[in-house]
Amino acid sequence: DQLNEFEEKGEKWSKQMIGNNISQEYEPQTLKKIMENVTKARGDYHLNNNNCHIAQEETRRALGLEVENPYR
Repeated sequence: DQLNEFEEKGEKWSKQMIGNNISQEYEPQTLKKIMENVTKARGDYHLNNNNCHIAQEETRRALGLEVENPYR
């Protein structure tokens, strides 16, 4: 199975079991805040534009991860 689903502090989360590891552990709420910050910084995030991949990529970069095959 490539997906691990769990619940923490009343929030439902899923985690892909493939990909790069990050150098430290983060609580899901912390990761959520990081994603909010990078999407606000870009200023062009809009769900209908289907750019959720860009938000994911920017979050990975904020965590110091390499982004292979970037969306843009």
